[in-house]
Amino acid sequence: DGRRSGVLLPSGGALPAVALGTMELKGEALASMLSQGFPAVDTAPTYKNETAVGQGLSPAAYLIAKVPRAATGDGQGSSGVRDALRKSLQRLGRRKADLVLLHWPDKACEDGSLAAVWAALEEAREAGEA
Repeated sequence: DGRRSGVLLPSGGALPAVALGTMELKGEALASMLSQGFPAVDTAPTYKNETAVGQGLSPAAYLIAKVPRAATGDGQGSSGVRDALRKSLQRLGRRKADLVLLHWPDKACEDGSLAAVWAALEEAREAGEA
């Protein structure tokens, strides 16, 4: 099936080869695309449509969620990353994302906080959120 085909990951899982990007999709266009049965869906809080994506998302879909750039800076450390992920999951109606990415990680690289951000992502994985 679509969830199992794609790129094999070191964890033993697979990243689907095709994903629906939801940036700028709203209303009927979003609902129509979600109903097509894409094996994976990519979304982010900056797209401002996570609630609608969650409402139309198949429970079987591989969820790619993003932590926004703003959550990684201004001294927030790991708490900003975890809070942002939890809020996204709440809007999406999910308890877990299959893959979590940093949306525009340049800020964390430039200010030296990448290690703390990475640690927060590992904490999310250990907590079953990713």
